[in-house]
Amino acid sequence: MAGYKSLSEAILEIETLVTETTATRTLALTDAGKYIRCTYDSGAITVTVPPDASVDFEDGTVIQFEKASTQTTTIAEGSGVTIYYSDGNDGNVEIATQHGVVGIKKIGANSWVAVGDIA
Repeated sequence: MAGYKSLSEAILEIETLVTETTATRTLALTDAGKYIRCTYDSGAITVTVPPDASVDFEDGTVIQFEKASTQTTTIAEGSGVTIYYSDGNDGNVEIATQHGVVGIKKIGANSWVAVGDIA
């Protein structure tokens, strides 16, 4: 697809850092192109990717997440959303290690692909 960059190329261009200090977050349009450090350290962290009906990110949007704490950090599918990752799997994505990074890229209606340090 002309004009699209690979996820790794797009990640290198992300300049805006956001520190998330709460246990839950639902992505908003303002999160497009951001690097979100999940630092909440009192329990599990869940970041939800909302359906297009709620927040319609452009195809090609990239968002990156870092598990900056020791807590379980999950990127969760909102209602009707599918996140694809390695070996044909799809579903909620858990970041495997502390300071591990996972990037997601929107590839179509309610469809995202995740790459990185996936558990």
